[in-house]
Amino acid sequence: MSLVIHGDKGVGKSSLATVLAKEMTKRLGIDATGFTQFKPRFLVGDELYQYLSTKDWKGMQVANEAMRCDLLVIDDLRLSYTGYAGSELIERVHSFLQYRSGSDLSTIITTNKLGITADFADNAVTQFLGVSGDKIPDKFGKYRYIRVTNKALRPEPDWDL
Repeated sequence: MSLVIHGDKGVGKSSLATVLAKEMTKRLGIDATGFTQFKPRFLVGDELYQYLSTKDWKGMQVANEAMRCDLLVIDDLRLSYTGYAGSELIERVHSFLQYRSGSDLSTIITTNKLGITADFADNAVTQFLGVSGDKIPDKFGKYRYIRVTNKALRPEPDWDL
């Protein structure tokens, strides 16, 4: 099963994803001898975009390892690519997530906001996740959605540059 954790900035989405990944690794990853075959991987959304768009063999290797690991946490996956990435990168991210879903590999995605916001754009990734501009599902395919509504634990700074 895979999760999409969404909510405002600073409410603890990344912390929740980390705790869930650690608990899953603890429960599934250590055998009687104390060794593990379970391989979790953490990537920030921008790292994923960089690895998927690179022609460098090292970046491709990291992307392939992340695509095939037992548990992948993608922190701060941006769902708005306007001016940020072309349609080719969107399709690569879509294929990446589709491979993980088809292979029954667990994925935890954190994202700031869903729905009608500046952080959202209708594209292949949002369609794959079942998110539209006016609807955020409780579950869609192999993904379950968790909305974090805490008071901001990490408030925005009061200063400007």
